[in-house]
Amino acid sequence: MNKCVNMSTDISNCGKCGKKCSYGKICCQGKCVNPQTNEKHCGKCGNKCNAQSSCIYGMCSYA
Repeated sequence: MNKCVNMSTDISNCGKCGKKCSYGKICCQGKCVNPQTNEKHCGKCGNKCNAQSSCIYGMCSYA
């Protein structure tokens, strides 16, 4: 099937055609990431935690 997709955000074509993100991961900038723990994409794409925090359960925690 021919269709246009955004390979930067499509979880079934992440970064290239046919590359699927595994369960629980999202596609951000063409890479499959876990939004529950990824400090550059915490909770959603582009939500970056600052240097003093980490990403826990999709939220930046502050020590």
